[in-house]
Amino acid sequence: MAIVQYGAIVTGMRGSIGGTTFSNTTAGQTARRKPRPPIPNKSGQLAKRAQMLGLMPQWRTLTDTQRADWATWADSVTFLNSLGETYKISGLNAWARYRMAFDPTDTTYDDDGPGALGFHVDQTPSLDVNGDDLRVTGYPFAPVADEFNFITVWRPSFPTRTLPPGLTFNRVTLATATATPVIIGQDLLAGIASGSTVRCWITHATLSPNRQLNNKVNSYIDATIP
Repeated sequence: MAIVQYGAIVTGMRGSIGGTTFSNTTAGQTARRKPRPPIPNKSGQLAKRAQMLGLMPQWRTLTDTQRADWATWADSVTFLNSLGETYKISGLNAWARYRMAFDPTDTTYDDDGPGALGFHVDQTPSLDVNGDDLRVTGYPFAPVADEFNFITVWRPSFPTRTLPPGLTFNRVTLATATATPVIIGQDLLAGIASGSTVRCWITHATLSPNRQLNNKVNSYIDATIP
């Protein structure tokens, strides 16, 4: 494994090129030989590949209204890549992400679109720091019955960091009806020197009423230790 330092032209790289995989670890930017999948042709993998191949013909069977609903939702949502940069997906991509969350033999999906499924546009809860604790102070969307928020709280990082540090502090599951403010990172900032500025990261995912994952987003709040 090699350690990589980027310059003015290339500032970051993730993923694989040829036989080399680039990643960000606690040791810094690294490059290593791309690993081979241990069992590339298990029955579950083959079933998911077949499921993916069958999606395009099924997309064409959706009505114009259904496809438009998926496109409208996709255009209103911003995703983050592994470099922390924002990007958009198409309506087809959004629908495919939803359908691939189902088991290949499960036919309980609903193609009517995110509006009918209760998907939210902005799924990032608002945060604040109270003493040594990280708290959720509100949700920017109306709660939906039986919907849950899954929050990974990461250990604090330097304030210049553009991605979560990869060291988990804890994980929290909250119903959308949970009263706020609610502590999600108790004593997260305990032991950090007074006057230090740190970045508190979370990764937030919403499980919609149909029990499928809507989306994952990273967000943070900067805090100065009193």
